[in-house]
Amino acid sequence: MKMTSKDGVLLKPNDRIIFGTHCVFLFKDPSKPETSCSIPDTDSEPITWENVQMERSNIEDASNKQAQEE
Repeated sequence: MKMTSKDGVLLKPNDRIIFGTHCVFLFKDPSKPETSCSIPDTDSEPITWENVQMERSNIEDASNKQAQEE
């Protein structure tokens, strides 16, 4: 979700926060149950900084492609 106001947002485990193009934070909260996560974090497919960077890159590429088509 892109922030469009200064209102607060309640984070869930595995939410990603991206500032600009290189500042990426992955929110973890081991006290919360797995079911409350925005994206499951499993042993076979853990959510890592690298996953978040790839996701950011894919979103940016899609945005650039849409802008070129307009």
